[in-house]
Amino acid sequence: MMKYKITLSFATSLIISALFTTSPFISSAQAASKTANKEVVLKLWKTVQLDSLLDNIKASMYSGKENILDGLAESSEKKIRAIVDKDFALLKPHMQGYMIKQGSSTKLQTAYRWIQTPLGQKVSKLKIIPNGLFSDPEAPIPIKEPIISKEREQLKSKFKGLMFAPSKAFSEHTLSHFMILQNSTKPPAQRLSDVEIDQKIKISKVKLSSITQAVIPHTFDRNYSDLSLEEVTVTLNFLASEGGKGFTDLVLDAYAYAITQTQPIALLEMSKLFEDELSILSPYSKKKISGKQSRELMSLLIKRHGKPTIIRAMVEARNGQMTIVKNGEEQEVYGRPNQNYVTLKTLMTDLSKSGKDIRDFYKIVKKKLRH
Repeated sequence: MMKYKITLSFATSLIISALFTTSPFISSAQAASKTANKEVVLKLWKTVQLDSLLDNIKASMYSGKENILDGLAESSEKKIRAIVDKDFALLKPHMQGYMIKQGSSTKLQTAYRWIQTPLGQKVSKLKIIPNGLFSDPEAPIPIKEPIISKEREQLKSKFKGLMFAPSKAFSEHTLSHFMILQNSTKPPAQRLSDVEIDQKIKISKVKLSSITQAVIPHTFDRNYSDLSLEEVTVTLNFLASEGGKGFTDLVLDAYAYAITQTQPIALLEMSKLFEDELSILSPYSKKKISGKQSRELMSLLIKRHGKPTIIRAMVEARNGQMTIVKNGEEQEVYGRPNQNYVTLKTLMTDLSKSGKDIRDFYKIVKKKLRH
């Protein structure tokens, strides 16, 4: 029995030893894969001209009936444009980082080999891939469709089947990003709540499906008119292949990820335009707030929005209960008390009793301002 235990222990030690021995080689292999991916991703980005994809998306935010600068004063326009431009400049490194880390080396290599072919080079020069992934939903649709051959019409149908889903997804991510940023270009009292903006985005996304259906045939007409039938066939076969589909899916996933990284920065910058000293209370601010600062900020909230608004917010934060000072003594009451009995000190006491910090309380204040 003892001999069995010793043998088992010895076998276990061999396994552990093997794991520790091979782990550096696994790390080296992973590091080598990331290095290889980085080289291929950067080359693909430049060759395919993915900068133009971000340029197209950014341009769509500044154009059309409803754009991000609509209704803004000239001074605000310049500041908002600078924030959006910075947001899109930051999207690129985040997208590239995601593609390097998450991309399949095999699929990236396959895509790169095709892009390096003469036809791949031609397709890249014409920006066919980025233009196929995103077309401005508000771009004008020709009144009269071009007359094309039966064969090209069949290829157009294939293109619609291939590119409808990624094109719609790019438009949905862009729409959501646009509407969230646009909401923050307004003063806090005029903004929709998080629930309201989410609902508005959902409603708008429903309309996108039919818009994409209408736009995508013209995307094909615009981008593939300079290619021969054979060239269109080969290009669509590549986009339908594992390597081609893997590449477009990776670009889409990278875009969706990058927005989550850049959006909070842009929203914080926008909050500074309207809320100056109160911008530290933005949920996107990472600055720690001390007890002393909390008191100063509460005082600023009272001065900025009036004690009645702050009391209404605190009543909600404390589920109807409030602390007041009456006849020189602290008392607990329910409902909205006479504001003369509420002091900065009692408000700070109630903030502590609510279990919320000053940032969470500010969310309630903003909600009260909108109603």
